[in-house]
Amino acid sequence: MRHAQRAKRGGFYLPLWSIGVMLLGVVIIAVLAVAGIIAMGGSSTTPASTPIIRIITSEADAREASALQLTPATAAPGSRTILTEEETPSSLPLAGPTLPAVVITPTPVGITVGATIAVQGVDDQQLNVRDVPGIGQTTIMFRADEDEQFLVVEGPVQADGFTWWRIQHPVDTSRSGWAVSNYLGVVAVPQ
Repeated sequence: MRHAQRAKRGGFYLPLWSIGVMLLGVVIIAVLAVAGIIAMGGSSTTPASTPIIRIITSEADAREASALQLTPATAAPGSRTILTEEETPSSLPLAGPTLPAVVITPTPVGITVGATIAVQGVDDQQLNVRDVPGIGQTTIMFRADEDEQFLVVEGPVQADGFTWWRIQHPVDTSRSGWAVSNYLGVVAVPQ
């Protein structure tokens, strides 16, 4: 008969004494938590002390700080103080390094067919202009001086780890060949 009653109650049946022990444990934990909070909180009957204000400055500014006088605020809490024109400072001294001015530079333009380019970055050396793109097994057609201008007539071609453009002198069309893009700068783009 007892076995039949247990089967009817189901698997989640808890005896009343276990629920009572659980509630007693929760009450004990709550009482201990409240007692701990009260013990750590200290007494709330002591008046609040006056805050101590400390100004930390570098040694170089310590002499200037001795001239600074702190006066307690005289305005009542919640009130507003309006400064007159005589009370406002004419300028505020700013401390710190002076930053250099921002220099705005144009966005570099990429090389395109039809653009006018100039040889740049070779200084007293000259730019080798070759018969085909690449370094090996090529013939140097001519050498271009720094700031010499050319028209881009073909390209780009990737060879030997570089980007090559076929350039041509605007007046002397026999001066034509392939130049590496590392030493070419755009002067004008086609319209």
